[in-house]
Amino acid sequence: MNQRLSTTEPFRFILVLHHAISDGWAMPLLLEQVEAAYKGTSLLSRPFNGFIKYILQIRNEDEAFWKMQFAGLNAAIFPVVPSPGYVPNPTIKKKCVIATDPTAGVFTISNKIKLAWAILLALYTESPDVVFGTISTGRGAPVLGVEEMTAPTTAQSQFVCA
Repeated sequence: MNQRLSTTEPFRFILVLHHAISDGWAMPLLLEQVEAAYKGTSLLSRPFNGFIKYILQIRNEDEAFWKMQFAGLNAAIFPVVPSPGYVPNPTIKKKCVIATDPTAGVFTISNKIKLAWAILLALYTESPDVVFGTISTGRGAPVLGVEEMTAPTTAQSQFVCA
């Protein structure tokens, strides 16, 4: 969007994207391309089809792996949903800040949070079997040029604690 706040100010470029369209890695790359296009520079092709092909190739393999991992799993569902058509309608927002020392220990803050979540799930469900998932970057995929793609590359990870 091209916008001026007043007739005396220069034009501004405002870009608003949903997080599903671009990830944190791709955003600077995308903005570089926008700037280059604005300056009339030719843009390099950054095809995304290699990543899609990779995901399609590993889909069946991944599905078979997780079916085998989850065979016989008796994990409780948390939280329990009151009815099949229930749609949450949050009215309160809480913020919790936990002071941490990122240099303490051998585990990352991310892994510590996943462990804390697994412990909470086990306590609330009274089950030793806990399963949950996270979404992360797919930039580690063995795809040529994945680090230069201006599209999101996300990967889903399941965590099983039994």
